[in-house]
Amino acid sequence: MSAPTAPARVSVEQPPPTLASRPFPPRVRRLLEGILEYATDELERGLTATLNDVEQQLFKLAEQARSNEVQQACFESLRAVKRSRSDFTPRYMIGLESALAGIKDEAGTAALRASQASPTGELGLVEERELEENAVLYSIASRAEVRSSLPLYLLGQRFGVLAGAPALEPENLPVGPQSLCRILKRATDCLELPTESRLLVFRQFERHVLAVYSEFVDAINRFLADEGVLPTLSYVPMRVRRNDSEPRKPKSGAPTASARPAGEVRQSAATTRWPGEAVARDLSRTEGDKQHEEMFSILRQLLAGRRELAGKLSGNTAQAPAAMYVASPGEVESVLGVL
Repeated sequence: MSAPTAPARVSVEQPPPTLASRPFPPRVRRLLEGILEYATDELERGLTATLNDVEQQLFKLAEQARSNEVQQACFESLRAVKRSRSDFTPRYMIGLESALAGIKDEAGTAALRASQASPTGELGLVEERELEENAVLYSIASRAEVRSSLPLYLLGQRFGVLAGAPALEPENLPVGPQSLCRILKRATDCLELPTESRLLVFRQFERHVLAVYSEFVDAINRFLADEGVLPTLSYVPMRVRRNDSEPRKPKSGAPTASARPAGEVRQSAATTRWPGEAVARDLSRTEGDKQHEEMFSILRQLLAGRRELAGKLSGNTAQAPAAMYVASPGEVESVLGVL
């Protein structure tokens, strides 16, 4: 009699988290729902345009194909897009809400990357496809990050407030370019396309969605600022002191020394700072020092002329030589009053 076999384990995929399923404070939940509502309206238009262009590109490729095999593959991809495009946008929005709901999950990004890695140490056809798609998506996301580095930095500060954590890095932002590309990759699975057609979807996504990403992230920053999340947060250059003995060699076309405070240099690094802090103080000190030096020079000239005249006259009340200017007591008092 054979031994009874153990029952097979059935893996049940957990549904993606939603904003309603997470224990957020009421105000944080309201702000995240507002971001999701705005992002849904903006991204739906971009995703629709993305699929429209994908269909047009596949049709053109089929017309220009030099073999029946390539033409047939293009037409099959075109039929797959038309058949499943109604599921594409809802899947994308589910992924976006899941990313917003997971802002407090520290291991969320690491778990996602681990799930995308190869389960074995060998490279196969699936792994090669994954590497190629990940490389294209990373390149697309990196270009968008470079174009929007400043608003992404400010948005990371504000999302850190919502998550009750330090500022989020761009790759961890739920509405950052890398997160949007990761969501795109998962949503494209419903189209059941070969690798070449999937890459076409990715590139059209960059053209229609990430091309206007700067305006998208600026609008989210304004929304959070209007709702009181770091409303006065700004971005100003950081100034650092340097040794006065170091020679300064201004480049051609660069501001001269009089345009900058003495002993200071502008650094390429930057920091967030409350508006008007330290900058106005440095500029006012420069103008005041220049005025004081000019008035002190005038006073020295007046006093020197008066001493010279007193030495020549030696108490004589005769008139001074015509070529010499003599300062009156009132003029000296006026200069001293200004100082």
